[in-house]
Amino acid sequence: MDLCEVDECEKFMLNDILHERGKYLQFIYMSAFLLTKASMWAKAPYTFMLFSAYYGFSVGQIGVLYLIDACCSLVSGPLIGILADTFGRRMVALIYPFNTVVVLLMRMSGSVPLAYTAQIFTGFAGNILSTSFEAWLNCEISIVYGNLKTYIHHFRKQIFSKILFWDSILSLLVTTIGALIYVRIYLIRLTLEFLLRSAFLFS
Repeated sequence: MDLCEVDECEKFMLNDILHERGKYLQFIYMSAFLLTKASMWAKAPYTFMLFSAYYGFSVGQIGVLYLIDACCSLVSGPLIGILADTFGRRMVALIYPFNTVVVLLMRMSGSVPLAYTAQIFTGFAGNILSTSFEAWLNCEISIVYGNLKTYIHHFRKQIFSKILFWDSILSLLVTTIGALIYVRIYLIRLTLEFLLRSAFLFS
């Protein structure tokens, strides 16, 4: 066997090893990211019903609330990235659960100003997930592939195209299921209220 054949064999083995490591990294990242996104999409119908039934907001007002969320998410992206680089991904990621508790308390308070404030907090916190996950992914890519820029470019292109596709599917699926569940719960509630009032009137 000549030297060229040995080099080709080593290249083939290297490609195979990197491919397997890349597949494992892709599985870990996509599983964690999509599960987290699913939990975010699952609360969308609940949030809409909360604003509509509990606060009595119109569709236009709810649209403004979602716009506030989106704008804050757009503005906070670079800021969250700087915080993650300065204090570490773990420290920044720990902010998210505490923020979620604060936002839920604000929304359940029934106060309109706090409802708007909660949307601002939600917009800022939404970037924590994406930024922390992507920072972790970039770190792991550099460990797996080192300075092999061709592999890195191909891996990033492949994984982010898959993420965009499955996130879109997930948003439609989870919000639809969530809407059906919450509508059913709302109808059950209305039915129980009707029966209780009827029983009270005829008693």
